[in-house]
Formats: sequence, C-alpha cells, structure tokens
Amino acid sequence: MATKDVLRAHDLQAGYGSAQVLFGAGLRVGAGEAVALLGRNGMGKSTLIRSILGFTRVTGGRVEVNGRDVTGWPSHRVARAGIGWVPEGRQIFASLTVHENLMVSARLARRQGLWSLDRIHSMFPRLKERERNFGNQLSGGEQQMLAIARALLTQPALLVLDEATEGLAPLVRQDIWRTLMTVKAQGQSVLVVDRDLEALARVCDRFTVLERGRVAREGEVSELVSDRQAIERFLSV
Repeated sequence: MATKDVLRAHDLQAGYGSAQVLFGAGLRVGAGEAVALLGRNGMGKSTLIRSILGFTRVTGGRVEVNGRDVTGWPSHRVARAGIGWVPEGRQIFASLTVHENLMVSARLARRQGLWSLDRIHSMFPRLKERERNFGNQLSGGEQQMLAIARALLTQPALLVLDEATEGLAPLVRQDIWRTLMTVKAQGQSVLVVDRDLEALARVCDRFTVLERGRVAREGEVSELVSDRQAIERFLSV
C-alpha cells in the first residue's frame, strides 16, 4: 500500500518581486517519514519552505497538506491545516516564560494528537526545569528545544525545521538530532533543512536537493552515505 503524503508540493514557481527563485520545484513527505531538504545557500530552500507555509506568493504549481489544496493560503491557515514550523533563528517569545511559550501553542491546537505537555516535558526535561525562566534567559540550545516543543504542541501533521542545528554547539546539536529521532519514532512526519549529512542519514528516510530553484536530485537516505561525494558536489560552494 502506498504511503499517504502529508505534504505534496508540485511544480512550484515563486520568487520576490520580479526575481523568480523557484522554477518548478517539488517536494513530498509521507506519513511518518523524515525528509531532508538540501542545497547550497541561495538555491531556493528557504523560498520553497516559505512558499509551502504561505509566506511567499506562489505564482504557479500547487501545495497540498493531507491531500487538501492550500496553495495561496495565508500562513496562519496553513499552520492550522497541519504544518508546525521551527524557523531559522527560533523566534520564541523572549518576554514570556518557557511555560507560557508552550501554553500559547497548546491553546492554538485545533485537534488532539501525539503531543501533550507531559510528553513534551519527558522528552525535554530541561524545559521543565526552566519553565519559569523567560525565553531570553535560555541558551541557544534551550531555545531550539523550546521552538521544537512549541511547534509539536500545535499537533502538526508535519514538523518543518529550517536550519535545525545552525549555530549550536556540537553537544547541543547531538541533543537536537536525538530529539528528532525520538520525534520520528513516535510517528511524526518531519521535513528538515540542515547541512550535517551524517546526522541526516541517521534521522531521515529520503532527501531532496535543490539547485537554482529546481530539484537536482532526490532519493533514499542510503545514498547520502553510498554516493556522498556526488551529493556533496551539489552542496559545495
């Protein structure tokens, strides 16, 4: 039986003003899958994600979430359709406590799902310890954990992480990758942008590489190891 796709983006055309960035890019994530989105800076990764999320105007193609056409929807409606976003830079509420950050997301959830506050605390014990601290009192790693936890509490069909471990210390990056493996093991679908091929190979099932706004390569995650040199050519400066 074919795996149901929680996300399917077909032939997307998008850009900013008169500058086109995406030229027929596509992407899909199946239920329970983790997919890596790869490419050099400026190749269209963030534009593709922003087009899916409703932040960038799509001029051609189609975005479906759980089979529902959400093309052109505003970002808040796309989120309610089932996309949980962990943005680059995290964007937590610095003036709210950890607990308040989490409760804002929990109240926004319009469905019951995998993720309860108790489950979040068991997966992120550090957040429980720091629940009375304000967002701006957390380390970068703690802020990223909070951003992931906050997105999960919206009960998303798909969790999207843009630059999942960018700027974090090596030990903190290991914690984030362990967390994503745990999240995936719970059946959560994940789309992740990162540069660590070894870590992505441990977490993900498939990958898509963008080059100049087009899909240059896609395949099973085993190819990240078996054909690493060829894939790194797409990623080198």
